[in-house]
Amino acid sequence: MSGTGGDPGFSGRVAKTVVASQLKIKGTQTPSPLLNQLFFGDFNKSVKSPETKFDWLTRDRDEVQKYIDDPFCGFIPTVGFFADLLEGLNTIHQDNEIAKIEKDLPFYFISGDQDPVGKKTKAVSRIINQYKKHGVKRIEYKFYKDGRHEMLNEINRQEVVNDIVNWLQKQLLY
Repeated sequence: MSGTGGDPGFSGRVAKTVVASQLKIKGTQTPSPLLNQLFFGDFNKSVKSPETKFDWLTRDRDEVQKYIDDPFCGFIPTVGFFADLLEGLNTIHQDNEIAKIEKDLPFYFISGDQDPVGKKTKAVSRIINQYKKHGVKRIEYKFYKDGRHEMLNEINRQEVVNDIVNWLQKQLLY
């Protein structure tokens, strides 16, 4: 797993109220700058001297520029998108859902230690502990120094790919 942010908790409950009011006012198909700011607006604050509003994604300037130039990235999502995102996040982090996970299913968590979505590894560590609490046994993880959100687009992407391939090969031998 990569790029996970964990249980939205209290902020998720607040967001649910805001999303519900936006659904009543705007419907599902209207882009929502308010919700975009609420969900994504603080991510770049952890970057020292950002040059773009998407520097939180990766340290690789070329990859950030590709993201900016891609018409399918960086747009303001609809209210319906945020409603679905929040519902999905709330569902997958419920204890009763995690308890359904096969206990011997292997998991490999990767995260940059500067990823604001993963709360600089704090949220990822909470998820790992939550899975362990529910008896999931085969969990491995790696936090990459100075890495941000998109580890497969980071400046050390080859190291990340090598680590994933090595982990997958170990699983085939298990």
